[in-house]
Amino acid sequence: MSAGASDIVPPNPAARAAILRLAQDAQARGQIYHAIHAYNHLLGQYPATEESRKAVGELIGLAQFLEQQGMYHTAMSLYQRLEGLT
Repeated sequence: MSAGASDIVPPNPAARAAILRLAQDAQARGQIYHAIHAYNHLLGQYPATEESRKAVGELIGLAQFLEQQGMYHTAMSLYQRLEGLT
């Protein structure tokens, strides 16, 4: 018998916190794309969590940074991703 989506155990809060920490560490080291990937993972896998809410705030900041750096396409992609969450 295969497991359905309703059979999946809720995600471990420690795992969500670890992913958020990895994203923030990557961002602090200037590894912007690694950070974006980890933040997007939180948004996709763990919506409506505190970690996801924090990821949104960090992604907004990264989009603004990228915009200031002239990386308009990447910034626009982030803004569009965030716009789709509302």
